[in-house]
Amino acid sequence: MFNLVIPTDFSQENRETVFSFLDIFFQHLPKEGVTKLTLLNAYDTPRVGQSIIYNMDEKLSEISEEDLEKEANFIKERFGNVSDYQIEKCSQKGSLLNVLHLYDKKDEIDFVILSYKADNFFDKIFRNSELNPSNIVNSLKEPVLFLPKGQTPKDIKTILFGVDLKPFDNDKDFELFLKFAEFFGAEIKFIHINTGAEGMNEQLFHDTFDSKLSSFRGEYSYVEIQSPRVIDGYLEFTKENNPDMVVLIEREDNFLKSFLGDSFADNFSKSFTSPLLVLSEKYDNE
Repeated sequence: MFNLVIPTDFSQENRETVFSFLDIFFQHLPKEGVTKLTLLNAYDTPRVGQSIIYNMDEKLSEISEEDLEKEANFIKERFGNVSDYQIEKCSQKGSLLNVLHLYDKKDEIDFVILSYKADNFFDKIFRNSELNPSNIVNSLKEPVLFLPKGQTPKDIKTILFGVDLKPFDNDKDFELFLKFAEFFGAEIKFIHINTGAEGMNEQLFHDTFDSKLSSFRGEYSYVEIQSPRVIDGYLEFTKENNPDMVVLIEREDNFLKSFLGDSFADNFSKSFTSPLLVLSEKYDNE
């Protein structure tokens, strides 16, 4: 049904975050349904000059493959045969984004499931921000579900989808998201933050999304609220309504990122407590 690609660093914190989501996922997977879990580990050789171990890459590859096998066994022990699923293991040298790109070339990704904790201000100064949500999604061009570390997700019954009512041409991933929402039997609440003094945009929403939603078999609604700042409007609405999942569209020319170095997804991830699904503005069909 879905190919869920799960990067792992083999930590207990990462494992429990992902497993808590899989607990919910498998509750909805029908007995005859089949899904694939791809456990992915990206490793690299430490930069220590002349390596003491001559065949460092070979040793790290062996360790990575052994640890992936252990991780697969943890899944089998946790979930057993409650559902039909396949486990694939991918071990590759390189950065996480490069390894995900290499995997995507040979086997299509449906969703990347990533245990995530936003960097704080000082981390961002001294560390590479390559793994911020916006950079991951804009680079990978695949849907990424960020699971907040330390939080246990609820069953997904209500999904908040933030829209800016600009053209959105990634129909392929939007249709995949709709299947995801149907899989959980979730209601979608599309929310638009109006920063102007007046004027409603409900008709513009229907003009943009009605045709895209024609095949959706669930319930959806449109909500428009007033707020002087878009990010504040999203955070206030999610705090009051406590959705089970939030969806945002990451745009390459994002206003916040252009001026402040952050995107809406990056800002939202700093305080999110629900799974955050980020879709790329455009589908990369290369």
